[in-house]
Amino acid sequence: MQLKIPPIKIFDMLDEKQKNMLMMAVVFLLTFFICYKIIYQNAVKKTKDYNYKTAQQLQQNRLRKELADLDNVKTAYENLIAYKEDIDKIKNKLSAVVESSGARLVSIRSMKKSELGNYSVFSTSIELECSFHQLGLVVASIENMQPYTGVESVKIIDSQQENYENSAQERQSQKSQSEGSVFVRANLTVETYLLKVK
Repeated sequence: MQLKIPPIKIFDMLDEKQKNMLMMAVVFLLTFFICYKIIYQNAVKKTKDYNYKTAQQLQQNRLRKELADLDNVKTAYENLIAYKEDIDKIKNKLSAVVESSGARLVSIRSMKKSELGNYSVFSTSIELECSFHQLGLVVASIENMQPYTGVESVKIIDSQQENYENSAQERQSQKSQSEGSVFVRANLTVETYLLKVK
């Protein structure tokens, strides 16, 4: 049969040096426990919270940047697409392009060509008298227009076969202005895509 000694009695049985060592051990363990619980675990929790918030902030910043990029792409595509009410504006832009190149606009007319899902294609026929250099300027300017307008075809009509609307004197002054450039009549077919508004 074992003899059980209460813990307090064990403490009384120790000498002064052992009691001091035991008290120091208890104080050390209590200090360690308090430091672990209050300081270390709190610091770990705060670090985890900080890392979580930082990761969330980085994710939000990345999403904001992606949304801004998508908005820029959306705006770019919206600038390329015309609407039905833009047809007259597009015709005015085309007329301005022809005039700014120095060519003479003979006629311009638009008509609906076809349906493509949510889009309609409008075709515009432009007839003009110009030099080859002016024709190149007109085509390049049309291709750079917004909303997007593409040159579908260019047809050069031989000047010998066509009766020009302007007089021989006008043609002569045009030729002298461009120093011997060959003037021709050209027919451009231009296409514009229109978004159908539901």
